[in-house]
Amino acid sequence: MRFVWTPLEDDLSLDRLRCALAQWAKTPYESGQAMCGLGADCISSVFGVVMDWLGIRLTVPKLPPDTAMHNPAKAKETMRVLLEQFPHIKVEREAKPGDIVVMTSLGGGPQHVGIVGIRPNTMWHAVPGSGFVMAGFAAPSDSLRISTLYRITP
Repeated sequence: MRFVWTPLEDDLSLDRLRCALAQWAKTPYESGQAMCGLGADCISSVFGVVMDWLGIRLTVPKLPPDTAMHNPAKAKETMRVLLEQFPHIKVEREAKPGDIVVMTSLGGGPQHVGIVGIRPNTMWHAVPGSGFVMAGFAAPSDSLRISTLYRITP
């Protein structure tokens, strides 16, 4: 599915998102961890940004990195539980800064998450070796595809 990046019109929300992304930038990748600046995996860093952006706290479940392949139902349930803690909508075409990007592999559950960036056609995600970084709005490998976007509606 193709998504079109569009700007966020709310300047205050955009400023808060910019600050949250800057705070988490370059946090080293550490599987199962969730500490800004010290180490976090993809799900913890993305939802850490969302929590800082919205000024709320919640617990992000820790999952082994291969959960999507060995237990797709558990990976789907984890994403559902996280998203249920926020008012949200599923995005059909228009990607806006702060949207949650869910990536899947063929036959697996949600395997990787990112968050749409404030610059056109960018997203942020945590990857081994690089940490939480800005990248182009695309799946980071040929084995993944962007499957769904969710917009948190604070």
